[in-house]
Amino acid sequence: MSDKSQLEKDIERRELVKIPFSVLVLIALLSVALGSLGVYTFKLKQDIGIRELEIRSRDQVITSIKRNLDNEKSEFLAIIKALETGKERVKADPESMSGGPDTAPSVSAPEKGRKDSAK
Repeated sequence: MSDKSQLEKDIERRELVKIPFSVLVLIALLSVALGSLGVYTFKLKQDIGIRELEIRSRDQVITSIKRNLDNEKSEFLAIIKALETGKERVKADPESMSGGPDTAPSVSAPEKGRKDSAK
C-alpha cells in the first residue's frame, strides 16, 4: 500500500491545481481589457465604414460634376465651331446674309448736303 492516504493525495492535487488569487485577478483584468479593445476596434471599423461611404458618395458627386462639365464643354465647343463656320460664311459672302451692307439704311447725297448746311 501507499504511504499516503486518499485525503492527502486529494490535498496535493488541489495544491497543484489551485491558482493564486492574484493570478485570477490578472486573468480577469486581461479579459476585460481584451473585451474593451474588441469593442473599441469594432466601433472604429463602423466609423471607418461610414466615412468610406461618405467618401464614395462624394466621389460619385465629383464624377457626375466632372461628367456634366465635360458635356457642357463639348457643347460649348460645338457652338463655338458653329459660330466660327457661320462667321467664315459671312466673310466669304457678306451680301447673302441678312443684315448685310445692302439692307442697312443709307444716306443719300442731298441729305448729306442738308445736314452740312444746317450747321
